[in-house]
Amino acid sequence: MYSMGYLQEPAYVDLSNVVFESPDSYSSESFSSIDVVLFRQPSKCARSKAGCDWTELGVGKSDVYGNVRYCCTLDASSIGLCNADNNKELGRLIIDEDLFKGKKSSIFLPKSGDVNKTMGNPHFLAQEGDGQYALVLSNCNDSGRNVNISGPHIWKSKHGFLPANLNVEWMFYIILTILYFCLFLWFCVGMCRHRDSLIQIQKWISITILAGVLELSFHTLDYWVWDESGTRATYTIVGWMSLSIIKRSISRCLLVMVCLGWGVIRDDLGGAKKKLILLGFLYVVVASGHDITEVVVIKDLETLKVDEEKSAYDAFTIFSFLNATVDVIFYMWILDSLGNTMQYLENMNQQTKLKRFLKLRLILLFSILFSLVWAVFSLVDASMEPAMLNDGMDWFVYAAWNINYLLVLFAISVLWSPTKNARDYAYTMELPMDGGDMELTVDSVAEDEDNEKGFV
Repeated sequence: MYSMGYLQEPAYVDLSNVVFESPDSYSSESFSSIDVVLFRQPSKCARSKAGCDWTELGVGKSDVYGNVRYCCTLDASSIGLCNADNNKELGRLIIDEDLFKGKKSSIFLPKSGDVNKTMGNPHFLAQEGDGQYALVLSNCNDSGRNVNISGPHIWKSKHGFLPANLNVEWMFYIILTILYFCLFLWFCVGMCRHRDSLIQIQKWISITILAGVLELSFHTLDYWVWDESGTRATYTIVGWMSLSIIKRSISRCLLVMVCLGWGVIRDDLGGAKKKLILLGFLYVVVASGHDITEVVVIKDLETLKVDEEKSAYDAFTIFSFLNATVDVIFYMWILDSLGNTMQYLENMNQQTKLKRFLKLRLILLFSILFSLVWAVFSLVDASMEPAMLNDGMDWFVYAAWNINYLLVLFAISVLWSPTKNARDYAYTMELPMDGGDMELTVDSVAEDEDNEKGFV
């Protein structure tokens, strides 16, 4: 068995809580030994889809025909990969001393009797530099006794228990939390200063920003608890996952409300409100199913039975399709509403308000363009051998989506920021200029017509 982890020096792996058990019924006629090795995998092969060739790192050997053996057995000895006549090699993990640079240790078990013991020297120092390490435990003696291995092993870097490849991601989430909080504080101060001229859309913008602050706070707290204790708290994981789903649902609804012209050409959503609430709730249900099945498929796949594994993967596929379908409905509604609102403003000669929506359209187009480019980059990175991103930088793919989201939210917050004239601006019509003469338009707000084309 083996385990992978990222370490940043000074670092170590602690096997103090790992217990080796073998009842007397497992007695054999030969000794048994559990070999334990810790070694660093080079960045290049760690980024490879095929993984590292451990024989190049001194763990195991291969002959000229490509036959690989990790344990010294009679078969491995027959093709010249080890010496079965040497009792120090037979039934042991094959280690090439000329290539192996890591740490190794062994625990020996008697031929008979109940065994329940731990390692005498359970600490393995990482001294090959920062990066991905492999911890390997092997019971190579075919004639030896079976051994049950249980208990957690601990990976600890200089900063704490958090995997070293997530340390930079943690710093990113801390910075992002601060940015969200600053945006929320600025927007709330503006709302307090101009409370008499607030419009409803501004309240929803503040709620969306607050959801982002809470989500990132729980995500940052999750990593902090992990770094301090070595385990992840369920309440922090459930907290940020739930808040993430709620934030994504609210933000999609917010963008629809903005594009419908709420607070600019209409003061009520009318029949569109019920549809928006229904679609937002549907997104929460579908996204929850998608995220839960994703955790099961990615994190718990190794512990599931074959039929459970198939069921989990099928559920994940179904929820992925449903999630994409709801997203497409949202995007089509957003683009259609934006186009209809801009057409209405142009027909009514509302140039000042039209300029605001032109800016919004430009922002959304840049966001869509970035999303397409980044999606292509992600696919190329996933298919290249080795990957384009450096080892341990997989989180950067998701970080880019977070930055894109924040920039769009920031732009909407600025365009619809609280001002002393916000209510007057929203609920009055601009006086058109035509040949130098002013013509007063008496309409104050676009009527809310549920059956009006383009606003449903």
